[in-house]
This record gives sequence, structure tokens and C-alpha cells, in this order.
Amino acid sequence: MELSNVSVAVLAGGFGTRLRSVVADRPKVLAQIRSQPFLTYLLDQIAAAGCRSVVLCTGYLGEQIESTFGKNYGPLRLIYSREQEPLGTAGALKLAITRFESDPVLVMNGDSFCAIDIKAYWNWHCQCQATASMALTESRAAKDLVALDLMLTPKSNLLKRRKLMVRLGSMLESVF
Repeated sequence: MELSNVSVAVLAGGFGTRLRSVVADRPKVLAQIRSQPFLTYLLDQIAAAGCRSVVLCTGYLGEQIESTFGKNYGPLRLIYSREQEPLGTAGALKLAITRFESDPVLVMNGDSFCAIDIKAYWNWHCQCQATASMALTESRAAKDLVALDLMLTPKSNLLKRRKLMVRLGSMLESVF
């Protein structure tokens, strides 16, 4: 499947509690970085990869995101799925499922930037015929390690569990 036919879900519904002192009046994806909202960097990355449809999973102050970006951003068509109450990551994706135009879907966190080549990542995912893939980057500033369980359900409906070590305090930037 070509990336131009793949829906991208951007999780942009968090409260931004840790950033509240800096961006109390807006969602964290609208935090100004070099005079533009942080979300523009993600949308530019998505557009450069050749994607064309983005579902923004919003929540807290989501109307600000929609009024800032509207229905299009460059070549991207923007579709909104707005939580009326916090649903968590899985809940946000479940709410948005009717807005996705493809299966599978590329999912990105809206509050972190993962500097990967999305095209190469997608091609690798397809080549592996994976049910699910996750790209992670690591913060070098973190010190403590914690275990993270990652569960995948392959096509055989068997549940496999993989334990990963993640640095505590790091920003876990991911694309999955």
C-alpha cells in the first residue's frame, strides 16, 4: 500500500499538564516553536513522506487546533476526531476509527517529534508483513530504566508479549 493511501492518526488530545506553565492557554500541539505551532513540524514531516489524509485526535481545547489549521494543510486533508472526555490513547483511536480511510493506519504522538524517514519505516513495515510496528527514539538525558510491556496481536490471534527497557524520564517518541 502506498503512503498516499494511508491514513495518519495524530494523537493531540492531552491536557499538557507538564507544559501548563508555558502553554496554559492552548493545547500543547499549538506550543510555538520558532514562531510556528509544534504541530506544523509533524504535518510537514507527514506531507514530505507522501501521506495525504490526517486524522487529528483532539480533546482538550481541540477547537483551537481546528480553528488554527482548518480542513487542509498543504497537500494534507485534515479530519478531526474530538474527545468530549479523556479516553486515553486506545480510546482516542477507537473514537476516530470511522474517520480512517485505510487499514492499516500510521499513528503518531502529537506532542513529540520522532526524526525518522517515514517512507523507509513504512516500506520496512510492509516488507516484514508485520501486524504492527513501532519506531522509538531514545533520550540520552534519561538515567533510570523501567520495563515496558509491548503486546502485539499477530494475524494468528496469538498474544505475544515483549519486554522492552525504557529510560525513565525520557520522552518516548514513537510512531506506530
